Amino acid sequence: MAMKAPSLDKYRALLAIDKDDLDTQMSKNTEYYQQVGDEHAVLVSELATLKRELEEAEVEIGQELRREAADNQEKITEASLKERVQTHSRIKKLNRSIIDLKLEVDQWGVLLTSFNMRASMLKHQVPLALARRGHSIGYGLRSDLAKQNEEREGELRRRTFKERR
Repeated sequence: MAMKAPSLDKYRALLAIDKDDLDTQMSKNTEYYQQVGDEHAVLVSELATLKRELEEAEVEIGQELRREAADNQEKITEASLKERVQTHSRIKKLNRSIIDLKLEVDQWGVLLTSFNMRASMLKHQVPLALARRGHSIGYGLRSDLAKQNEEREGELRRRTFKERR
């Protein structure tokens, strides 16, 4: 069973930044960026495959038309052959598919860029949010964060030591 492709609209909605929940926003942004990037990469690959399929179909149909012309002892110019190939229903269908897929690739590419910009915006929102709440953004904040990190590392070392016993 094929997996359903992610929705552009779902990820577009996730671009909004909830300034009251910056912790979650920061932690989820990388995950969203990865998911959007993965979908974009899959679509780029599908587009390349479709273009290759078009090239192969053009060659096959060209050969087929040449054989038919030779069997009917019909002279056919390269320009006429190219025109017949391009107006063949299979080629027209593949070209339409490529155009549609290219649009989707471009939309996911824009979304990927938007999540990258969102990360930058989030980086600037955290100090602003802290300032609004009356927290110091200078040295005091860094020392508080360093203290928290040291406490976490100490707890991790204690747990690791206990597990070794």
